[in-house]
Amino acid sequence: MKQIHVAWTTFQRRQVSMAPHCDFELLFLPIKRRTGLFSKGMQYVRNGWQTLQVLREKRADVVWIQLPQVPLLWVALAYRILVNRKATIIADCHNKMFRRPWSAFPLGVSQLKRCDVVLVHNDDVMDQALALGVPREKLSVVEDPPASFEKVEARPLFPEIPRPWLVFPASFNEDEPLVELMQGAAQLPEMSFLITGNTRNCRDESLIRNAPKNVHFVGFLPTCDFDSLIMGCDAVIALTKFDGIQLSVCGEAVGAGKPMVVSDTSTLRRLFPAGSVFVKDTAEGIASGAKEVMGRLEELKGAVLAQRDEITGRWRSTRGDALMETVTRTVEAKKMQKGKRKVLAVASGGGHWVQLMRLRPAFEGMSLEFIGTNAAYAKEVGKPIHTVRDANMWDKISLAIMFLQVALKVLRVRPDVIVTTGAAPGFAALLFGKLIGARTIWIDSIANSETMSSSGKHARRVADLWLTQWEHLATPQGPHYIGSVL
Repeated sequence: MKQIHVAWTTFQRRQVSMAPHCDFELLFLPIKRRTGLFSKGMQYVRNGWQTLQVLREKRADVVWIQLPQVPLLWVALAYRILVNRKATIIADCHNKMFRRPWSAFPLGVSQLKRCDVVLVHNDDVMDQALALGVPREKLSVVEDPPASFEKVEARPLFPEIPRPWLVFPASFNEDEPLVELMQGAAQLPEMSFLITGNTRNCRDESLIRNAPKNVHFVGFLPTCDFDSLIMGCDAVIALTKFDGIQLSVCGEAVGAGKPMVVSDTSTLRRLFPAGSVFVKDTAEGIASGAKEVMGRLEELKGAVLAQRDEITGRWRSTRGDALMETVTRTVEAKKMQKGKRKVLAVASGGGHWVQLMRLRPAFEGMSLEFIGTNAAYAKEVGKPIHTVRDANMWDKISLAIMFLQVALKVLRVRPDVIVTTGAAPGFAALLFGKLIGARTIWIDSIANSETMSSSGKHARRVADLWLTQWEHLATPQGPHYIGSVL
């Protein structure tokens, strides 16, 4: 079972922490923030194409996608339509998916019903999803598992910054009380506040210019450096103005065994009850919480370590195992529905069609359909066939029409395998079949005894099996020879 998790972001701890248990590959493709509409649109097009190419090449059975980037949802659904009809789509939805602007994005939330499983991070987000019409039977709550830092070494990254260190991983989103954090830090000059994240995403540059001297913006760190910073700090700050949000940094702090200064929301209190000091998002609240954490440091460390063991065990037994049972059950159910292998046999008229007919016994027991250039061939096969215009390189208009006709036929049939004895319609079928993930076989006409046909030469790039009917034309690199049909 080939699984790939795609996220259009630079890095996300949730996916990294889930990967060992869920056994999926990770694909991170970043989207730059604070860019113009055209630039953002081009980034989506680029990432969409790259994602579709990777999924097609890997022939993924299960596609996990991190939302709210709605265009990624479209790409995953397109992959299932165009390439692998049996693919299982799992939408892993951040809380932003159910808040504006993403909740109002066209063909966004409404298309989640087309996914096989929709994951949300906590019960509060589940309520938001239900209120927006996501089917209850699709939804599962899977909280972030605690991060693993077993192989991380705490290195002194910033020796010039005095201790103690309180680390605040910032995304510079609207839910973060940055102004209040700065004001609170100013009340505690004896402590150092290290803020990670790309400062170019900060909407108010004056916050950075006018930051207190004990506030240090250390930038967006490579994963190894960020992990080392979390392991080497004294405490972690996790703040949000919104309820219903499970902050990734809380799972990171628990995984690293670090006490936390945490926003006092019902969601965070429920998920991380131990090893934390809960505060109001005011300057006084944050300053008071930081003082309390440093005063109770050893006590809180013990509590957070005990919480880590408890959450890890509970996540595996009640979330991780149940999730993979759901995924496996869904994949197996789709395999049971597969039925006969669908073969599309394609040929032009004359000798090409005669040679294709000689291959019919090889397709017994399969679901077989034909594309030909003459409707009268239906009598020979005993059932209707798909007809297209015949064309060659010297008639560009007819060639374009034929390619369009073949593309539509291939999309309609959605074959598992395409076999052709040529000529141009066969090449077109292999070309479009390759794009939707079909296995493709080119058998060059026996009439071509001196060299491969023009279409046959081009077919080399799109044929999984590239055959000649003349042994002396075969080479180790192809075409290959396994016999002839006449």
